[in-house]
Amino acid sequence: MADVFLCASEHEGFCVPIVESFWKGVPVIAFAATAVPATMDGAGLLYAEKDPLHVAELVDAVISNPDLRDLVVDEQYRALDRLPHGISTAPSSAMSSRRSRPSHPRRTRWRSTSGTGSRSSSASKSSSATGPPCIGR
Repeated sequence: MADVFLCASEHEGFCVPIVESFWKGVPVIAFAATAVPATMDGAGLLYAEKDPLHVAELVDAVISNPDLRDLVVDEQYRALDRLPHGISTAPSSAMSSRRSRPSHPRRTRWRSTSGTGSRSSSASKSSSATGPPCIGR
């Protein structure tokens, strides 16, 4: 499974790979152009400038911060729930092995405490944001 899905397209309509990434629980980072912000519907991370260092910082932040990753993925599942019936539940070729989108999957992660790993479940987080965060310089 991918750590993130990065969409740098400047010419997207409804971007199905974004929705598929939401469905799979892969955090999405996307360039805020054309229909991408509408497709993301308040979830994922958007960026406004194509500065490779800035984009790399966003990818690193999502990969290295499990709480941020969980927040992004939780919002993505909420965005899926807002899609019209049939769009988020119909398996595509990328999702053909599953019959329907899973309800919020239980995610666990390993935390190191004093050199020993301990398992903890990530708690559901809520966001008061009304739209996807758009991070620009």
